[in-house]
Amino acid sequence: MLDEWTVRYFTGFPGVAPDSLRRSVAVLLVQRAKGGSAPEAAQFLGINQSGKHIGFITTLTRHLRSLGLLDKFHSAIDSLAEALPKTSLINYRRRREAMLDWALQTDTWHDLLERTPMPRAQRDIAGDDGKRLSCSIYVWAQVTKGEQRFAPCPPGARSDPGRHYLTRGGSTGYAALKCTLDTHAKHLSAAIDAGHSTGQIAHSLDN
Repeated sequence: MLDEWTVRYFTGFPGVAPDSLRRSVAVLLVQRAKGGSAPEAAQFLGINQSGKHIGFITTLTRHLRSLGLLDKFHSAIDSLAEALPKTSLINYRRRREAMLDWALQTDTWHDLLERTPMPRAQRDIAGDDGKRLSCSIYVWAQVTKGEQRFAPCPPGARSDPGRHYLTRGGSTGYAALKCTLDTHAKHLSAAIDAGHSTGQIAHSLDN
């Protein structure tokens, strides 16, 4: 779910983790559109690969009911559902499928670093393979609007602190790198939306 939708329709629900809220709304919208169970909807969205029982919607529902906000929550979903047909929609499922086993290629990664105005020492530190994979997670999330935990990268890459600087700030060098990666993510998004294969995408962006 896009951040602007969260701000427009789903403020005023205290004590709800943003990721849980976004995930729950997305699942409920898919259920409305396609029918089926919540686990099936979550699997369609790529956030429940096993198709097994999921508990976050139950937890959210229980919490909102205790606050007397459950009806307000469902009304917000109704409002968003009514607005969607009037919106220019993006096929994020296509993007997720195109990036199912994606990561920044080594040559592309070093090229992006060379384009980024950051101190040489910091660029050298950023050039290791762990940083490449952790920044791949960031780019994947920007393109797919998915949660970083679902990105197709080795688990160890998720613990790299540099990725958190990209999302939370705190370093001039990483701020510059974030701009470079955001631009790269926009190019990837446009290429996928245009129907290019991952091979074509890699070739077009590396040249």
